[in-house]
Amino acid sequence: MRTQSSRLIECVKIIFLCIIACVVYGILHDQITVRLCPAYFTEWHFHAEVFQHPNLNVVGLFWGIVATWWVGLILGVPIAIVSTYGAVEWWTWRRSVKPLVLLIISLWITAAIGYWTSILLSFRADSEALGYFPETDQDLLRFSSVLVAHNFSYVAGAIGGLLIAWWIHCQRRKLVVIQSRQGV
Repeated sequence: MRTQSSRLIECVKIIFLCIIACVVYGILHDQITVRLCPAYFTEWHFHAEVFQHPNLNVVGLFWGIVATWWVGLILGVPIAIVSTYGAVEWWTWRRSVKPLVLLIISLWITAAIGYWTSILLSFRADSEALGYFPETDQDLLRFSSVLVAHNFSYVAGAIGGLLIAWWIHCQRRKLVVIQSRQGV
């Protein structure tokens, strides 16, 4: 029999899994984008003055963690709730791995599409609105493309997270129907 404490433990595992997935994605994403436009992280990024380091690996690692752990928390809570509510069989953290891996793959694709579309369309963000004034037009193009890639990742992650929660909810509802037909 499942207890409230075992439900809480399963929820914590799911939330932790989501945090780890987001942080791993964030670190890998930022290891690439910090090389495409270091200024995005070192000059413009929210609270860039808080963390300055000459090594781009360290910068990508730091911002990869700081910018994504909270996304994993926000993603994990609804997934944990829909995974464990009610009397039907729980959707365990192990079953959540595959949908999260698929989400990460889709985020890579989405970020790449955003980045390359920005490059191909020569999209340049409004320097004045952003408060970022690069030395060259090419620097602004790289900065803008990295900005688009990051924003695409956040938006796709939010949509993907909601879709995962909805999909888990639907899978568990199917279990209810199957169990009721079997008289369980």
